[in-house]
Amino acid sequence: MAKAHSFSYQIGKKIDTAKVQKKMGGKLIGSVLESRIDEIKVHVFPSGRIRLTAQDKEYSELQQMIFNNTVGIISFIEELIKAAGVNTDAKTVMKTGKQDDAYDYDQSVIGEETRIPAGVMQMITISLYQFAGQFQASRTMTQAGEKEGRRLVKEKKPKNKKELLKLVKKFLEENSFGKMEEVKEEKRRLVDVILRVTSCAFASGAPNINEAICDFTRGVIRGAFAEFKGAETVSVKETRCWAKGDAYCEFEVYSLAA
Repeated sequence: MAKAHSFSYQIGKKIDTAKVQKKMGGKLIGSVLESRIDEIKVHVFPSGRIRLTAQDKEYSELQQMIFNNTVGIISFIEELIKAAGVNTDAKTVMKTGKQDDAYDYDQSVIGEETRIPAGVMQMITISLYQFAGQFQASRTMTQAGEKEGRRLVKEKKPKNKKELLKLVKKFLEENSFGKMEEVKEEKRRLVDVILRVTSCAFASGAPNINEAICDFTRGVIRGAFAEFKGAETVSVKETRCWAKGDAYCEFEVYSLAA
C-alpha cells in the first residue's frame, strides 16, 4: 500500500479531546485537537491517535524534523497522557510510532450520524485514486459534483449569493458530505468567497499525502456557482484538505463574472 507523508503514534485508548484542549491549549477543530511542536503540526484524534505532519514536506523531511524534536514530542505525549487521564506512559506510546498508510483514514473524527456514508464515500475516493489514477479520479469526481451543483441551482433557483450558499450548505450537510461555513476574512483579488468544510465525508481522518482530494465537493461548489452566474468563468481551488495535513477542508471560489 502507498505510504503517506505523515507519522502516527497510538495511545491505545479513546480520549476526550475537548477535555484535553482545556488543559493543554491548542485549537479544537471539530473533535480534533490541533497543536504544534516547532514546525511539526500535531493532530490528536478521539481514537487516541497522535498524527505528526509537516505541510508540503516529503516524508524524509518529516523524519528529520521528528528526530530533531524528539524531546519536544516526548514532552507533548507525557502532557497529553496526563491531560487525558490515560493509564500508559510516553515510552509505550513512542514504541507504536510508524509511517501512515496513504489510505489509513481515522474515522473517529466524523461522528456517528455520518459514519456509514462517510466510510462509503471514502472507499469510493480511495478506489478511484488507486485504480483510475489521480487525473481520471479527480476528473470523474469533479464532473459528478458539478452535475449535482448545477441540478441544485436549476431546481431551487436561488435569488442571490446568500441563498446560493445556503443551498450548497444544506445539500452537503443533509447528505452527510460535510458541514460548511463561509470564512469571514479579507478576500484576495478575484476571490468570490472562501468556504470551509469540516467532517468531510471524503477526507476527514485522512493522512497527509500532500494532495487535495475533495474533488466531488469542489465540483458541487463550482457547478452551483457557474449555473447561478450563467457563466463558465468560475473556478474553485481546494487550498486546505485533510490529505494535505490540515484538520478541515477549505475552498476558494474565483469568478470573473459579476
